[in-house]
Amino acid sequence: MPVLCFDLSIPGLYLSPGFLIYSLLLLAIFITGSIYYSVITKAFRILIQMVFCVFASALLSKIVLFFWQTNHPVFHILLLLQLLYFGAIFKQLFKKNIYTQTILSIGALVFFLIAIINLIMVDNIFTFPSSTALLLSLYVTLACIILFYRMISSPVDIPILKQSLFWFATGSLFFYTITFFILGYYKFFLMQLGKMPQWTHWVLYGANYMLYSSYLIAVILEIKNKPSENEP
Repeated sequence: MPVLCFDLSIPGLYLSPGFLIYSLLLLAIFITGSIYYSVITKAFRILIQMVFCVFASALLSKIVLFFWQTNHPVFHILLLLQLLYFGAIFKQLFKKNIYTQTILSIGALVFFLIAIINLIMVDNIFTFPSSTALLLSLYVTLACIILFYRMISSPVDIPILKQSLFWFATGSLFFYTITFFILGYYKFFLMQLGKMPQWTHWVLYGANYMLYSSYLIAVILEIKNKPSENEP
């Protein structure tokens, strides 16, 4: 994929326009959520924290890639953190349903421990964390399906397109379904083709933009609606 680059303060370190747009989108979510941090519910506060971690890791990955010629260690740490963050988010979203909350909380911890064990015994921190990506994608996908079911079972008066949870769940489900099949089989692509197919990069770019655009809409709607109306 042809990439236009912008020179940074460190010679040889570049950011593409696509990466800049991605970073600005993350910043928009973080700044908007931070300004109204006291207004939004705990689940969305955790989401804002996670988005900041994603933003920080994106910048760190560029620096680590420049010095180490690989940024895979950064992705290992980020995906592990995201498992915990999503577990905490869904724990808050299902605080009115103790049974579901317990299942999703335990599931996040179990997946986290499996990922840690896999990293120690099977994977190498300098290779792409395909196994952890699969676990994260599977967890978020299943949790979002459950969230949609709860939304259908407990409807509110707010139109569906004006509900913050709808945009959060839709963006997450779309993105992590795609990454389950692309990032999860990263190693397979490398073994068979020697590199990731060009189309996968474009798909991931688009999926990331859609995910964080959905999160931005969700945060804005969360601010506009009363907290009690946003909870399943």
